[in-house]
Amino acid sequence: MNGQAATPRAINGTRRAIINTILRASVDGIVPRGVITAIGHQYGRHPTSISRVWDRHLKSEAAGVKGGDHTSHMKENVGRKPHDRNQLVE
Repeated sequence: MNGQAATPRAINGTRRAIINTILRASVDGIVPRGVITAIGHQYGRHPTSISRVWDRHLKSEAAGVKGGDHTSHMKENVGRKPHDRNQLVE
C-alpha cells in the first residue's frame, strides 16, 4: 500500500449522496463522459468505486427495488478474530 492508509468504506449516506449526484448530472438516464471521475475526486474515491455503486444502483432498480440499493453489502464481522497471545502461551 506504499505506506498510505486504506480509504475507509463509504457509509450508506455517502453512497446515497454519490447516487444523487450522478442522477443530477445524468442526461436522459445517460451519464456524460467524465462525470464518474469528477464525482470520484469530489468524494475522495476511485472512479471504479463510484462506478460500482452506480452499477449496483442500476441493477437494483431494474430488479424492482424502489430508489435502488445503496446499502453496504459487507458482512458485519469480517477478518481474522483477535486472540489473546498471553493466554495462548500458558
